Amino acid sequence: MISFLEMESDANRLRRSLHNEQIPAELRLLLGLAFFEKYQSSTSRALEPYLREFLPLLVPFAGKSRPHEFLPDEISLLAVFLDLLKAQPTSIVAPSDVEPFIRLGALIESTYSAIAAPLETQERADHASAVNVNCLFVEDYPESETALAPRGRILTLAVSALPLTGRKRGEDDVVVKNPTEKPDDRFLAQARDSVQAARQYLLDHYGLPFKKHYQFTFEVNSSGARFTGDSLGVAFAVGAIVAVEKVELFRERLSVPPQASFTGALSAGGKLSPIDGGGLRLKIKRAFYSHLKFLVIPRAHISEAWQYLKELEAVLPGRKLELVGADDLASVADDQRLIRRKPRNPFWYILRKLFRKGRTVWVEVPVLVVLAGVLVYIVGQPFDRNPAQASVNMKTNIVTVLNAQGDKLWTIEPKCKIRDSMVQIALIQFANLDTTTKADEVLFMPASEQNCEERNRFYCYSSEGELMFWRDCFVLNQYPNDTAGVQYDSEDLNVFRVDGKPVIVTNVFASTPARSHMRFWSANGDSLGWYINAGCSRPILAKDHDSDGRDEILALCYNNRLNRTSFLAIKPDSAYGCSPPYEDSEMDLTWVKHGSQDVYVSFPFTEVGDSISPLPYNQPSPMGIVTTDSSLLVAHVAECFWRGVTAEILYYLDEHFRVVMAVPNDTFEKVREDLRSGGKLRSPALLPDYMGMVHDAVAYWTDSGWVTEGELRAAGR
Repeated sequence: MISFLEMESDANRLRRSLHNEQIPAELRLLLGLAFFEKYQSSTSRALEPYLREFLPLLVPFAGKSRPHEFLPDEISLLAVFLDLLKAQPTSIVAPSDVEPFIRLGALIESTYSAIAAPLETQERADHASAVNVNCLFVEDYPESETALAPRGRILTLAVSALPLTGRKRGEDDVVVKNPTEKPDDRFLAQARDSVQAARQYLLDHYGLPFKKHYQFTFEVNSSGARFTGDSLGVAFAVGAIVAVEKVELFRERLSVPPQASFTGALSAGGKLSPIDGGGLRLKIKRAFYSHLKFLVIPRAHISEAWQYLKELEAVLPGRKLELVGADDLASVADDQRLIRRKPRNPFWYILRKLFRKGRTVWVEVPVLVVLAGVLVYIVGQPFDRNPAQASVNMKTNIVTVLNAQGDKLWTIEPKCKIRDSMVQIALIQFANLDTTTKADEVLFMPASEQNCEERNRFYCYSSEGELMFWRDCFVLNQYPNDTAGVQYDSEDLNVFRVDGKPVIVTNVFASTPARSHMRFWSANGDSLGWYINAGCSRPILAKDHDSDGRDEILALCYNNRLNRTSFLAIKPDSAYGCSPPYEDSEMDLTWVKHGSQDVYVSFPFTEVGDSISPLPYNQPSPMGIVTTDSSLLVAHVAECFWRGVTAEILYYLDEHFRVVMAVPNDTFEKVREDLRSGGKLRSPALLPDYMGMVHDAVAYWTDSGWVTEGELRAAGR
């Protein structure tokens, strides 16, 4: 039995951690969740003072936390905490305190639908030659003295190189800006060894002599946390190689792709050394549940690492992380997947070489010949000015628009502080709205927690960066609490081809009550229609699924009034109104305009989900809606989260939007078998009978109310 003295001792340690600004918001939230998970079985009277004290601190952490920083199995801590909150009277826990945690849980799960999305590009504003390299660390805060286990974290190492002029003797300067324990810390020693190895590689491959000296600056975006050890060795060296290229003139340009990450110690001779095996498993797990595609590790660990990776792939089939085992720096730096190489224009290369040697253009015929060649090349190879991608600098709050080659075109400088770079990148779209030209327009919806005029809007820019128009994405006075001054969260921004024309679809979300505003716009910004769903919504496809000659927008939604996942089909040019239901015990919905949806399907929350999850609802799976070769639609509905993976039911819809079968995925079958063998299910023992019961419980909205699939079949329809 846990004593009050032990609980108060843990609470004191938690207080210190929650007020420690050096610990990221995600970690402070997890520390709080771990505390309440440990004492969840305590009496309400014992927990009440701690809920009153810590909940106001944890609520803002839930809002500030970045979903992609959480591992899938950490959502169980959040689920336990939500279960605890919902059991409290409203005098202790208000409904508004619960919603940020519910929303964060949904965002964590939906994050894995974009697991291959590009990493934010964190450019350093203080020096143009900075290079960013992804590194993996084992995150452990022993000073917090909690039961929270060590975990992996992806951080960015910024590297820059400055030429040191006038220095004839000596060696390169190495500066590590992160706090170190002592001047001879192994962190600094590893940086020096890595620079030595990088310089040898530059000599062997590019002829860069050791007599030229540089000041190398390394900095990890660690929020002030201390890091020691030598597993940064490979990352130090890779960053140093690419940073030198940015201030020197090589025949090729070098860059580190954002999908690559590095871990491993490195000797001054360029050899990789083994690292801690337990820590490596944590790093592999962190990399697996992220956007990363490649992870470099010492070859000595490759066998055990592959075995562990197979275990992770069995949990999340379809996710692929490539482990790159390396013996030396050369094998890493020569790999095009890890350091990209782009040949320079030969004419510009020769011209710059000549100028660096001090030759005079107007008296040297060879230079004139080169200039003529350059002109021919420029005319024949125009600069690509078509926007194709974007990067977000969280420090400067600047969005940079790039072409397909990664060259900078122009920037967007929103007034609102961007809350999350990965969310923001997902809210930037490139589409050819003006079909008279080949260039793409850029659609931008700010993702911000600040109250400002830009929030709740989307902006359309020409390919040259000129603002063409902006529009508000909400509809006032059509749903409870939708009045002037309400601030919404940016949820989705998409461009679909509907009946052969581009249609812009925006989505913003608000709580209390939960609802999302979906709006449809023409290519020039004219409003085509609007629709309000009673919860979050995610437009996924534009398709003429019912063969009526017109495309529908198909969305997978969550309906807070029903506590169910739903399927929506609607025509954007005639969309209006709100989703069902139109009766609610907690608010008056009798006055809202009924929606013009072609179909609204509600999927039941199963007994399996209810037995596993403390949260009484299912939710849209990251897989969303997909099409099949047999012209069926498949809606993926997540019933529960089990052992780090999603247990789903796949609902197949025919051309009439009727569900023709409900099929569980393998994880759902395993969950159900565990529950059945443990005597925890009341439903039919045979899986086909169980799925038939689930299928019959699917409900469709009609003018006269809800009707289930079972009722339709009983009526012979």
